[in-house]
Amino acid sequence: MAKGTARSRRSRSRELLAQALYQAQLTGQDGPELKSQFSERQEFARVDQEWFLEMLKGALAHREDHEADIANYADRPLDQLDPVEVAVLLVGLEELK
Repeated sequence: MAKGTARSRRSRSRELLAQALYQAQLTGQDGPELKSQFSERQEFARVDQEWFLEMLKGALAHREDHEADIANYADRPLDQLDPVEVAVLLVGLEELK
């Protein structure tokens, strides 16, 4: 697999992961529900599936810790952040972890 292709798959994985974490915030769905739903999506074939599933599991497991970090460092309270912003930050924090 070419380097550019791997990056594109990872980039698409991040986008899909942000969508899944956004959905988790709005619906309260858990990991197995999200895994099932997102793995059935057409675009799932074009992502780094192993990475996506690992990051989804980790981001949900560490969500409280990540949200505490966001609240600690953000310029406004967590409840004033848009769910899209929170989802993107959760992706970034889990990836850094």
